Amino acid sequence: MRFGVPQGPVLGPVIFTLFTQPLVEILQQYNMSYHFYADDTQLYKGASPKHITDLTTGLEDCVRDVKAWMNRNKLKLNDDKTEMLLMKSSRQIINTPSVSINHTIIDMAEKVKNLGFIFDSDF
Repeated sequence: MRFGVPQGPVLGPVIFTLFTQPLVEILQQYNMSYHFYADDTQLYKGASPKHITDLTTGLEDCVRDVKAWMNRNKLKLNDDKTEMLLMKSSRQIINTPSVSINHTIIDMAEKVKNLGFIFDSDF
């Protein structure tokens, strides 16, 4: 196989980790925290309210580079399943700019499900 990781072999998780190492390097360039679980990737980044615009611009740039890496490696980022959650204090009112990935606007979610747990914007 020139691309991907076969499902089922004992070495599958190790091979997957090696295969995705360049993805980790892209995320680290943007100082993103991340979590991989099977074929699911989550990105995390904190910012003060006055730096939200910089945060969203950096996120767009990072995801653009991730998507380019995925395309080169015959993988697909599912834009329809991409979600964004802004966690903040319930007392804070933050005007968030929209985030666009590949000409698709990613709506801000009020809550997201992560491994069976539901997180909302007020945490």
